[in-house]
Amino acid sequence: MDDSTAQSTGSTRGISLIGLIALVISSSIGSGVFALSTDISAAAAPGPALIAWLITGIGFMALATTFGRLSVVRPDLNGIVDYAREGFGPFVGFVSGWGYWLSIWIGNVAFGVMLVTAIGYFFPPFSSGLTAAGVAFISVLNWAIVLLVNRGVEEASALNAIVMVCKLVPIFAFILAMVVMFDPAVFAADFWGNLANNLSDPALAPGSVPTQIVNCFMVMMWVFVGMEGASALGHRARRKSDVSRATILGCTALVVIYVAASILPYGYLTREELMALGSPSMPYIFERVVGPPGEARSSRAGSSSRFSARGSPTPSWPRRPCTAWRA
Repeated sequence: MDDSTAQSTGSTRGISLIGLIALVISSSIGSGVFALSTDISAAAAPGPALIAWLITGIGFMALATTFGRLSVVRPDLNGIVDYAREGFGPFVGFVSGWGYWLSIWIGNVAFGVMLVTAIGYFFPPFSSGLTAAGVAFISVLNWAIVLLVNRGVEEASALNAIVMVCKLVPIFAFILAMVVMFDPAVFAADFWGNLANNLSDPALAPGSVPTQIVNCFMVMMWVFVGMEGASALGHRARRKSDVSRATILGCTALVVIYVAASILPYGYLTREELMALGSPSMPYIFERVVGPPGEARSSRAGSSSRFSARGSPTPSWPRRPCTAWRA
């Protein structure tokens, strides 16, 4: 469906605002949020981590606002590949288009492996790594997603919204549990990492505050990959103005979720205890709070996150090579 078709069919076709927001959130929240506590604690104490989140949040909110503004000022352009071509010329547009397309399908290979690993918690045949059964499962899942998208991005976005809710419920339950268990004394015990720096064990020494902030950036930047989802499918939006709102609202929700999920555990466990947890750390923390059922729920949420992160970028695949070719 091109832009003229989307306009002529009115409000009955195209991806709704809720669907676009779900696309932004689901494309970004994969497996990273479930390991944030361990990854961030390995890089920094809570004080520097908060500063790093402030810098990262401002940067990505500025990027989201830019995407939103571009969708309003230049509604004839569809996504980051068109922006690159229009701003920097055909060659940059060509490289951006093919690079974006390659990153999606190569990244989905990693998502498939992580999905099989997560499912192995419930089904032992998948727990031994990427076995023949795991490869067969990923192949069937990939073709099922492709067939679903071929039926129309509206149906795919509706399913994506449902899966988003299924994985956000356990995440919000985890955040609520951390709010209830939060101990200000534990949180402030080594707020800047000075105590750990004075220990003899170098593995526990996070370094200076600027060093800790820089170490956080790689983890924090990674978990926002996919926030351009609404912009990438702007040509299929029910209303072009929804692209701007969905990108800003989705990015805001991501910042709130990530900050809460990574910072609140500092008030329940010490930094050393968080670093010692397995990955992903969220199920292990949840298990300490509510017992084994908490770990099971977090693991199921991790599986659904990997599934939705695997399927969310698929609707934008076919258009990327076409856009790159036009460049």
